[in-house]
Amino acid sequence: MNFKLTEKKINDIEADLEVIVVVGGDLEHRFVKDRELLEKSGFKGEQEEVCYLPERDRVYVGVESIGGENMRTAIGILARRVRTLKIKI
Repeated sequence: MNFKLTEKKINDIEADLEVIVVVGGDLEHRFVKDRELLEKSGFKGEQEEVCYLPERDRVYVGVESIGGENMRTAIGILARRVRTLKIKI
């Protein structure tokens, strides 16, 4: 798995998989592009909750807050989940 830091605008970045972090269950945030689909699948954006949308090549992960341990544990769970997917990473 490779990560690349960039200063491009979000809409200008090309990637095999888009990861969106949902903070505090805020499915109304402008980065959440699939609110209705997420709600139908039961995703609430709770801490460490992960939802993969293969038809969109997007994965959403929930965190209570951006700081410290919450983010670290959520990203760890996300990394384990992404390794199980049949995608090019």
